[in-house]
Amino acid sequence: MTVAQFREEVRSTVEDRLEHLGVEAAPLPADELESRYGRRATGEAIHYRVSLGGTDQALTVTPLDQEQVDDYRPVLEVTEEVERLQREGRAVPYHQVIVAPRGSVMLDLVAGNGGQADPSAGMAFLQRLLDHDVVRRLM
Repeated sequence: MTVAQFREEVRSTVEDRLEHLGVEAAPLPADELESRYGRRATGEAIHYRVSLGGTDQALTVTPLDQEQVDDYRPVLEVTEEVERLQREGRAVPYHQVIVAPRGSVMLDLVAGNGGQADPSAGMAFLQRLLDHDVVRRLM
């Protein structure tokens, strides 16, 4: 399976899960991600505008094949961006899912500029989005 195929399978799975969970979501262009949410686009990530608990947030999904995970630079790029936002005082729930042996999916969530979201609820959402049963289907 190619990187593009893995990325497409993850994208399709995430969109199906968002619908299943009843979460309003729309694709989010990289320029809007930075201007509205303060998050810089990283690598080949997929971005969505989601509404959780009445709060407008950006969901970033970063599918990485095993070669990218082993290289570690793509992982570091995402974690450094999340840490940058956290240093600015932003609550950024972050979750990494291992899809062995294919790769990994990194997820993060950030509220719009000036907005606040419950980090515990955000983390719970990320864990439900790609729960064990869903990840098993991606393996």
